[in-house]
Amino acid sequence: HEITYTNSGSITNAGTATVTVTGKGNYTGTKSKDFTISKKGVTVTSGSKSQVYNASALTLTTSCNVTSGSLVSGHTVTCANTGSIKDVGNTANTLSTVTIKNASGTDVTSSYNVTKVNGTLTVTAKPLEVSWTDTSLTYNRSSQAPTATVNTGITNQTMTVSVGNAQTNAGTYTATASCSTVTNGKCTNYSLTSAPASQEYIINPYPISSATI
Repeated sequence: HEITYTNSGSITNAGTATVTVTGKGNYTGTKSKDFTISKKGVTVTSGSKSQVYNASALTLTTSCNVTSGSLVSGHTVTCANTGSIKDVGNTANTLSTVTIKNASGTDVTSSYNVTKVNGTLTVTAKPLEVSWTDTSLTYNRSSQAPTATVNTGITNQTMTVSVGNAQTNAGTYTATASCSTVTNGKCTNYSLTSAPASQEYIINPYPISSATI
């Protein structure tokens, strides 16, 4: 007998085909039967990545992995992702396209049932060190506080720092620093908590010897 297969493409790929057995020699006639090769299920997840804020967009355009199921031996997967984020926060690294090819480079994506899962892109706040000056002051009847400065380390982004808990009378106090504004940027992209965002300072009594009588 002789066996032949017919379908619209190769019988190695998913789809419906027909097998026909034709008699020879001691056998006569033909017998046909339809059969189906089901699609192979896989889950493909785009890559995830995080970075500390640096004023540049975070992307991961081609990274992906098969995270559930498996590819046929010799098959490879490539992806295109469209996620992008610049400021502090997170966003989906959207998995736009998935392409699966066999060892010969032929696209066999249609033979797979692909479930797409998005990875995550995350930008975290850049920690900054606060520099304090004028931490020892002298009573002058006015509200006073030390001076706090910060260097963002990012070109064209200058932070203005607000100092809280200014005092008038002599004593020991704690000043706090917080971001007021950032030129060409956002306060939320920075964190002042990695170095002292608070500072003890002293307002010394005014010496009587310096007073004018």
